Amino acid sequence: LGVGAHSHCDGQRWWNISNIDDYIKYTREEKEVKEAQETLNETLRLRERVVFGLRMNEGVNLKVLGQPWEKIFDQEQLNKINIYIKKGLLLKSKTHLKATDRGRLLLDEMSAQLI
Repeated sequence: LGVGAHSHCDGQRWWNISNIDDYIKYTREEKEVKEAQETLNETLRLRERVVFGLRMNEGVNLKVLGQPWEKIFDQEQLNKINIYIKKGLLLKSKTHLKATDRGRLLLDEMSAQLI
């Protein structure tokens, strides 16, 4: 609900118009404000689960993904994750991947690089 808002349900993602003037106009005219939608395949859904899990204090539990987390990302993305770990932006244990305090400041950019 709102300008540019994104929603997700059952593998479908959709988002609203991001221009405030158009959003207000469509709302007043009782027109649909959805700008577009897409279907997420299983790999994209798992990538998003990892990326959004990084925003949690405990990070993402890699053991609950149903497959090795390294298979969810392509080689370029895995290289970026390893760079983030080396730069101290992410921490990886045997079970979790999480953002460091410094990494939390850059999560928007890192997330965009990993999706």
